[in-house]
Amino acid sequence: MSFHGKLLRRNSHLLSIIIYSHTYIGVSVRCVKDGPTKPRATFSIDPPRGTTSTIFQFDASGCTDFETATANLEVRWDWNGDSIWDTGFDKVKTISHQFASPGSYTVILQVKDADGLVDNEANTIYVGEGLLTDTRDGRDYAYKAIGTQTWMIENLAYLPAVSSSSTGSATSPLYYVYGYEGESPSDAKATMNFTTYGVLYNWEAAKSACPSGWHLPSEEDWNILTDYLGMNAGGKMKESGTWHWSRPNTGATDSSGFTSLPGGYRFNTGGFKNLNNNNHLWSSSTNGELYAWYRSLSYDSNGIDRRSGSRNNGLSVRCLRD
Repeated sequence: MSFHGKLLRRNSHLLSIIIYSHTYIGVSVRCVKDGPTKPRATFSIDPPRGTTSTIFQFDASGCTDFETATANLEVRWDWNGDSIWDTGFDKVKTISHQFASPGSYTVILQVKDADGLVDNEANTIYVGEGLLTDTRDGRDYAYKAIGTQTWMIENLAYLPAVSSSSTGSATSPLYYVYGYEGESPSDAKATMNFTTYGVLYNWEAAKSACPSGWHLPSEEDWNILTDYLGMNAGGKMKESGTWHWSRPNTGATDSSGFTSLPGGYRFNTGGFKNLNNNNHLWSSSTNGELYAWYRSLSYDSNGIDRRSGSRNNGLSVRCLRD
């Protein structure tokens, strides 16, 4: 009998296949590891928001690597997302930090393994002049004064119920979480989009979504803010960098501390759109019987647009103190 042997080498994996009389009779596989894998960065913040008097605790002990034990991984920190490292590499995974000025900060962790490979993780932390506790669900919100007004510096995340994007109404209050298509508020709150971007509201829900002592801003309220900020108001309101916003995030400085995040929206006929590209924010002012005014910030503009949209849309909400 004759046989034919064939060796295949592909992506550093050696497969030896023996064919006897053109009949497959066996396969042996030997895998050769391609090389060291990079570590995985992750960290927690306690508390997730506070004031300039808060000492925040950061814990990166959950970082892992395939080859290097967690105890031997090294970490360093950037406290304001400018890619300038504020600490050197250290094997100690816990650290505390206090922020001197109110506003939001993109905190970046970098972890390095024994092979010199690195991974980064970023989280947004909110530092307000004060904290509001929403008594309806116990959630805290940071706020600060911008000109003569006092604004929450993060999107509202009040979620008494949740609907899929296929459900819409112009007359009944509806709540959405970007990308979530179920009906369980607890499951929706467990998603990263809820944690990062908050809740999307149709206009009927948005009108009464803010906690006591706060309200959905009117057209006049938005005009006061943008007039105070002046030229390039949108850039002054957008979170800087491209951890959340798509490139190029034109003109973003967040010099106002408003920290607009691109949470996308629920389209009036169903479906979610434009995460990382837009932040659409309701006003309480109507435009006829079917539409309401809102403000729009975009990744490719340093301005802020005044637009009118269907009350069926699911947009973000920022609350203004009464």
